[in-house]
Amino acid sequence: MRSWLSVATITIWILFASTSAWSEPRVAVRGEGFVGYDHVDFGPVDEDAFEGGGGISAALTGDRFYLQGDVLGDSIQYDDIGPFDADLDSDSVVAALHLGWRNPERGALGIAGLYEHLEFETRGAGFLSGSSDSEVWRGGVEGELFLGPVSLAANAGLLQLQDDTTGYVDFGIAFYPTERARVHLGGGVADIEESEPWGLIGAGGELLLLDPLSLFARWDATLVDDDTDYEHHSFVVGARLYWGAETPSLLVYDRSYFKRTCVAPIFVTGRTC
Repeated sequence: MRSWLSVATITIWILFASTSAWSEPRVAVRGEGFVGYDHVDFGPVDEDAFEGGGGISAALTGDRFYLQGDVLGDSIQYDDIGPFDADLDSDSVVAALHLGWRNPERGALGIAGLYEHLEFETRGAGFLSGSSDSEVWRGGVEGELFLGPVSLAANAGLLQLQDDTTGYVDFGIAFYPTERARVHLGGGVADIEESEPWGLIGAGGELLLLDPLSLFARWDATLVDDDTDYEHHSFVVGARLYWGAETPSLLVYDRSYFKRTCVAPIFVTGRTC
C-alpha cells in the first residue's frame, strides 16, 4: 500500500507541476485542541476514560488543486480497566497528506495518506504490565460534492495495522445553516471483506464565533456486532483557530482549503486515523 501511495502522489505532483494550477496560490492554517470523554464496552470491560488532543493543518490551494498536510495527536487514559483493574494509557501521533483537484463551487477529488504511531502503557496488571507500540498506514481516495448549503463526502481505501491490511469506506453529509455554522453526520465500515465488519458512525457541529476562532463538538463511535459486541464512543469538545481566508467563514475554509483529517475506527487501544 505504501508503494501505491508513493507512485500516486508522485504522478499527481508531476501533473500539477506541468499546469497552471498553482497560479496565485493561497495558504491557510488551522489549529485545534480538544478534551472529552471516552467509553468502551466489550466482554468484561465497561469503562470510561479521559481523552484529549489537538493538531495543526496547513493547506496550499491553487486555481484547481489543493495540497494539505496535517500533524495530529491524541491521548486516551483509562483507570482500573478490565478484570485486572489496570491503568491503560494510549498515545498517538499522526502525519497526513492530501492532494487533489478542488473547485469551491462544485466539489473535490483527491488522494490521502497517513502514517500513525501508537504507544500503549499498562500499569497494575501484573505480568501484563508494560509498554508496546504499533504502526498504522492508511491510503485511499477522498471526494466531495457541493450542493448549495449541503456538502456530500466519501472516502475509501486501505487501512494497515501492523501486518493486517483491510479496506474501509465512509460517507458524510454536512449542512451549513449559515456560512459560519456547520452540522455534520457520517458513517461507514472498515474490515469490509469480513462477514461482520466494523461499523463507523459520527456526528458533530462547529460555530465560527470570531473570524479566527470557532468552537466545536464531535461524537465518534466504532461498533462491532460479533461475539464481543464491541462498542467504543468518543465525545469531545474543543476550539479551532483559523488563518488565511480573505472572507473568513466555515463554508469558505471547508470548501476552499481544508479536508477532513481523521477518518477511521477507534479501539480500546486508541484512535486510529
